[in-house]
Amino acid sequence: MTVTLKQLALAWRKAKVDLYYSTNPPLFEIVDYEENLLDNLEQLRQRTARGIVSAAELGYKALTSRTSRFVGKTVLAGLIKLDEKMMDSGAKPK
Repeated sequence: MTVTLKQLALAWRKAKVDLYYSTNPPLFEIVDYEENLLDNLEQLRQRTARGIVSAAELGYKALTSRTSRFVGKTVLAGLIKLDEKMMDSGAKPK
């Protein structure tokens, strides 16, 4: 999913309202951020896109790791044994 600048601008407006009504609103920081709002939102969009890619790469590496494959094989072996016991005893799954 690609995040557009329009979506980020709407999210910024909502966040700004939340910040304004917070207990200790960072008013000067809000003004500073809005001075270069389009540039700041573009940088945020790029960082978000990189973060999504990095999370996907990390997930892939975790799932294809040696430990994950071992766990997957162990679970599969246990399910096969359970299936064999159920078939041998004549039990039918509900």
